[in-house]
Amino acid sequence: MHILLLILKIIGGLLLFLLLLLILILFIVLLVPVRYRFSGEKKEEGFPLAQVEVRWLLSLVCFQGAFGPDGLTYQLRLAWKKLLDSKDDQEETKDQEDLELPDDFLEEETASGQSPGPDDRPPEETEPADQTEDDSGQEDISTEDQSGTGEKTSKEDRPGAGEDISTEDQSGTREETSKEDQSGGGEDISKEDQASDQDLIDKISAKIHSILDKLEEKKAFLEDKLQFGEELLNTFPLDVYLPILQATLYKLLNHVRPRTIEGHGCYGFEDPYTTGTVTSYTAMLYPFYAGSLDLTPDFTRKILTGDLEGKGRIRLGYLLWILIWLLLKKEVRFVICYVLKLRKKPRQPAGKDRKAQAQE
Repeated sequence: MHILLLILKIIGGLLLFLLLLLILILFIVLLVPVRYRFSGEKKEEGFPLAQVEVRWLLSLVCFQGAFGPDGLTYQLRLAWKKLLDSKDDQEETKDQEDLELPDDFLEEETASGQSPGPDDRPPEETEPADQTEDDSGQEDISTEDQSGTGEKTSKEDRPGAGEDISTEDQSGTREETSKEDQSGGGEDISKEDQASDQDLIDKISAKIHSILDKLEEKKAFLEDKLQFGEELLNTFPLDVYLPILQATLYKLLNHVRPRTIEGHGCYGFEDPYTTGTVTSYTAMLYPFYAGSLDLTPDFTRKILTGDLEGKGRIRLGYLLWILIWLLLKKEVRFVICYVLKLRKKPRQPAGKDRKAQAQE
């Protein structure tokens, strides 16, 4: 029995230690602030520069970003391990570009593949030459036979006539075969062109129908959301919920805003009237940035220079407290319950109603 109680005591102590450890981790996550720092600079000549840095848990989690002449650079680090790094991404893209073949090599390959050699001629082009050689051989044999019989007077007339007749017959047959081949090939080509055109038309029509269907779905979705918003506005008046929304935004912005901000700037436009108008607006906001920003108008030239630096903090615990404060409001809880019930209720969007009426 004593051993069993000792084991239970050890298990209870371990569970209590784990519970306290979880509570400590929760307090650290909620109370340790996320600190941020930003800075920017714009000179009269040159590229604008900007830097952002976010740190949490004594730089255990750190994000750094910068924008300058080299473009956008960023880095996300967890303790000693890099999770994101723009330099590594750029090196990977450069390696991929180096592995790709150059365009000149591809052009040489295509040029060498398209140039036919002397042995690459199709067999159809060599057939007429063979036929002419056979015909000439037959003509020579016929002339020799006729010369052997001794008919010298008819030798000049008969071979010429035979040659003319044979050439005419051969030309006629060739023309007929060529016409038949051309007519048959033309019909096949025309049928293939018609089939390809019909396939292209079908694809285009299917694509247009799919786009129209998607637009109809988007329209029905937006009409559903608008109908849902109208129901909410009709059920809950703005004069009751607007003060709650204003108070929430004020608390949120007051906590997120930079604690310290310093900078100075000089601005000017081509038209002095525009410069004066902007100066009047900045004078209205002077109570908000007095003592931290120094803005100087220039009515003689067009200019925009200055530098800015600020830092602040954000606590996740305070954001959680704002959420709890909202949930404690009776009006907010009533809105959440009403929205959940309304979303569970089956409702048909207005777009589908119109579509069904149009089909009927």
